[in-house]
Amino acid sequence: MPDIGIYAARFTEELLRQMPGDVNVQLLAIESTLRDRDDPRAALTRLTDLHVPSDDARLQVRKGMLAAEVYRTLGSTDSASAVIDELRRRYRDNPRIQAMLDRMAQRGNRAP
Repeated sequence: MPDIGIYAARFTEELLRQMPGDVNVQLLAIESTLRDRDDPRAALTRLTDLHVPSDDARLQVRKGMLAAEVYRTLGSTDSASAVIDELRRRYRDNPRIQAMLDRMAQRGNRAP
């Protein structure tokens, strides 16, 4: 049976080709690079190059959580923890973001 991740990655890349300026699609493509192609280094490169508006909390958090996941996958738990700590500090007054970060930490995306 063919690896379904390959098909998912192809569809995601096609979507990115059709909507290259959409930050949500760019984030989806980075997630696909990490999960479907199992290439965390390429995902980190793409993530580093991605500009997310500083005033868009939802996209900032999504990018940060994805960065933490990439770092964790690469075995860089200190970097993953630093990203999560920065999100906690930056959005300390937002209980939904704090709850999401708590769940993420419980799943192992943060060093103990």
